[in-house]
Formats: sequence, structure tokens, C-alpha cells
Amino acid sequence: MVVVEGLTWQQVEQGTDGALYVMARHGAAGMISVATDGDARVRFALTLQTGKRYRPLRDAGLMDALADAGVRVTVHHEPPDEPPVLPLRLPSESSRPEASMQIWWIRAQPGDISRALEKAIGALNPERDRVLIVGLPLKGERLAPVIAAGSGLSTGVLTSDTTQTLGLISDEDLVPTLLHWHGIAPRPGQHPIRVVRDDNGFVTVQALWRRSVWNARGLIPVGVLQVGGGLLAVLWALRRLQQRAASRRADLLLSVAIGSLLSLPAGTVLAPHLPASTLWQYVGAIVLSAAWLSLLAHWGAWHEPFRAYIRACALSAVVVMVDGVAGQHGVRLSIYSAYSLTGIRFYGIGNELMGVLVGCALAWGLYGLPAFLRGALWLGVAVVLANPAWGANLGGLLTAMVGLGSAWEANRVHGKRLAGRVMGWFAAGVAIAGVVMWLDSLRALPSHLGETWLSWRSEGINAVLDTLLSKLALMARVLLSPFAWGVLAVIAVALYAMHRYGTLSILRNGWHSDMVGWLACMATAFLFNDSGFVPAAAILGVGLGATLTRRLEEVYRDSSA
Repeated sequence: MVVVEGLTWQQVEQGTDGALYVMARHGAAGMISVATDGDARVRFALTLQTGKRYRPLRDAGLMDALADAGVRVTVHHEPPDEPPVLPLRLPSESSRPEASMQIWWIRAQPGDISRALEKAIGALNPERDRVLIVGLPLKGERLAPVIAAGSGLSTGVLTSDTTQTLGLISDEDLVPTLLHWHGIAPRPGQHPIRVVRDDNGFVTVQALWRRSVWNARGLIPVGVLQVGGGLLAVLWALRRLQQRAASRRADLLLSVAIGSLLSLPAGTVLAPHLPASTLWQYVGAIVLSAAWLSLLAHWGAWHEPFRAYIRACALSAVVVMVDGVAGQHGVRLSIYSAYSLTGIRFYGIGNELMGVLVGCALAWGLYGLPAFLRGALWLGVAVVLANPAWGANLGGLLTAMVGLGSAWEANRVHGKRLAGRVMGWFAAGVAIAGVVMWLDSLRALPSHLGETWLSWRSEGINAVLDTLLSKLALMARVLLSPFAWGVLAVIAVALYAMHRYGTLSILRNGWHSDMVGWLACMATAFLFNDSGFVPAAAILGVGLGATLTRRLEEVYRDSSA
């Protein structure tokens, strides 16, 4: 195994190092997601020992397992005078080694990588040996190249059951891979790397890399368009409400703009299916997809902004659900559901689009469907989010169960009875989540839901605490990010402006029953998801849009409501 600090995919595909280019072309190539927060080298070394990110070493690690199996492990650094960067527990060498493994850690300038690689792998026999080359990205990089070549490995693309994505593996897959190559069974929940034979695998990885870079670079401009455009739409709508005068052209333009902003997340799901050769073509495809959905929602309702908005909610919910059931190609490559480390998701529906789905389903059900169809829709949302093969999002399941369940009950009971029903939905959600995890753990290839259940069962309270701590750590990072504070500031300005103009008069005149559902969905989205601020903000945005467009339609109709 060779770890090369600072190695990027650009260096591989441009042929900066000829040996790497040849191995990537004729071996198996892919991209690896590596945790780079803090000291990237120390973090990666700990993951390489434990097989898990953000997890302290408690039991026997990689080196111990290899030594117990009779594998002699040696660690080299290049240049040799570099201080050791592997905080690994190295056991004594086996007295009768049956196999050997070398770990080379290369910290060299790009021009010196070829010489260091020659020193590391020059003596290997491709008919007998295997080599795994892993790039360790610098801080701020999202993905790094990984190449596997040698005995028994064909030309193709690397993948793993962790990511379920062709061309993408995780740094958590390295330990089970090295164990598997030495005939040692990985622990439950660990997945070795697999090679999918593909003579054009290099091109496949190139496309994956390009898309992840676009997502990384396009997130800020698209996010600014979403948040900044939303604030401008609120202020523009409030101005129109203050004037109390209808202008067909201006009102239609405003309504289409609001519908486009609502549809922007669905546009990020559709855009990966469209051709694009540059970043700005990709961003343009997102914006045009959103505008197309908005215009489709306005068809036959050109001067009914609230009706068109609810149609746009329906279209957005359908896009996310259909893509989730069909394999999540658009969801996993969406800018909004991208993991901060990879630029793409592994699988399932992430919390960002989960918030959009729940918010749009709530608006569509409350204002556009009769009771029977409303219940069927909300049940379908919960099923899609809970299914490990579709949504794989138990936080989303609890959000749907409690939030949408509260909205269902709000029109039927009030006071203490409503609180009791809400607690009943929460208990049902927790029970269903447990059953889903247990059933998923029985599958031959469980998702992270079933693997979490297996980990809890085998490791006990320590595994449960690790899960909770990792969730809290991610929530803290999201809440402390400048983006989160910027979004909160924009939301505060929008709410203040709406309150000042009297649009939120509901806060003064008593609660309406539909407000219970919105508040419950936002609260549960925030509490039950590790990045809960994001889906809660998405649900709030959908609700504000519904409030504004309903008021606009009342003005257009000269209503006295």
C-alpha cells in the first residue's frame, strides 16, 4: 500500500507521473473519499488503523489483525528522514510470517513522486503481488485518486458496498480490503473494495471526478441564488401586497420566479441527467430545469399564484420520490445532497432533499388534496424515506411520521388530545425505525441502517455512544458554519419583513390548524437529523412561499380575507 500526500486526479489523468497514468489506464481506478478536517495525515492514519472515521482505537486494529494472521508488516517513509506520521500500534513481527505487506508513506513534490514510487513498487511482481495506491488530499480537497493493480485484478472501476457508487470508495474501505486480500474476514459493517470490469473505466472515473468538482464549485453560486433570490422574492412580494394593486404581467413574473426558486432543488436532481461539458453549462441546466418545472406548474393557472405554487410543490415531491425509487442517480449527484467530503452522495435521500420532500408533500397535501389522497401521499413519503434501498433516511422517517402525523391530527383534535396523538406518532416512528434497522440487518447486503444495528448488537453501548457523538459533532459543525449563520440572517430578515407588513398576522390572531403541521415538521427535522438545521430551513422556506403566494392570490382576486 502506497499513500501519496497531495496526489490529485488531475496529476493522474494529465500523465504528470507516467507510472500512475499507466496503472490507472490498465489497472482499476477510482476516487476515494477521505476525511480531511483537522490534521489530515493523523486523521487518515487513525482511520487506516480502526477502519472507522472519528473513532478512537479501543480494540485490536489493522496491524494487530494482520500480525495475528501471520502477515509481516513494515512501514517506510519517503524521504527516509521524514518523521513518522502513522500513530499506529505496531505489534511485534510474527515469528513465522506467511505473507508480508509494506506500507509506504510518500511526502514528495510532484516531480519527485515517480522516483519515490519506483523505490516503493519497483521490485514487485505483478503476477504475484498487489499494489494499492491512495492519494491523501490536502485540506480542502474533496476526493483523491485510488488505483489497484496486480495479481488477480482486472482493468476496471473500483467500487464498494459502502458507497454503492461506481468509481467511488471510502477511506473506511481500506482496512477491510487489506484484511480481505490476506484472507481475513472483515468485521460486520466493513466492506472491501471490488473491481467492476470496464475497459473504459478511466473515462468513467474522469466523469465522476468532473461532476464532483462541479458540485463543489457550483454549490456556493447556486446556494446564493436560492437564499438571496428567496429574500428578494419575499421583499418583492411584500411590496406588491402593500400596493394592493394587481398587475398581470408583474404578478405573473413574480409567481414564476417564486416557483422557480421552490423548484431549484428538484432542478439539481434533474440536471445530472442532462448533457453538460462545463461548470456553467451544468449550473445553467439546474436553473433551466427549475424554470421549466415552474412554467409547467403555471400551465392553466397563469394568474393563480397559490395554485401554481402548490403544483410546483407536487412536481418537486414527485421528482425527488421517483428518483429515489429509481436508484437515486440524480439525488446522489445533486449539488444540494452532496457530501462535503466527496461532492456526491453515496446512496439514499440526504437531509437537504429530505427537507424539500417533506415540506413540499406537506404543502401539497394540506392545500391541494382531499383527505384520502393526502394520507396516501404522506404515507408514501414515509415509506420512500424509510426503505433502505430508496431513501435510507431514518431521521427523515421520524420527521415524516411526527411532522406529517401532527398535520393529519391537527384538523381532528386539539389541546391535550393533540399532544397525546403526536407522542403516539413519535412512538410509532421509533418502533418502525427499529424494525427497519433490524430487517435491513438480515439482508445479505445491508445498508448503513442495518450495519448500525449490527454494530450496536455486537459492540453494545460503546457503538451507540459513537453513533450519537458523531451525529452531535456533525450537527455542531453545520450550526457553526458561516453558511448556516448567513441563512439564519436571511430567514430573520424575511420573517421580520413579513411580520412588519402584516403578512404573518396569524401570529397575532391565533394559531391555525395547518400551522401545527409546519411547526412540527420543522422541529422534528431539526431534532432527529444530524444536520437538522438544513431540512428545517428547507421546510420553513416552502411554508413561507405558500403563505406569500396565498396572500398574492387574495390581492389579485381583491379578496377581503
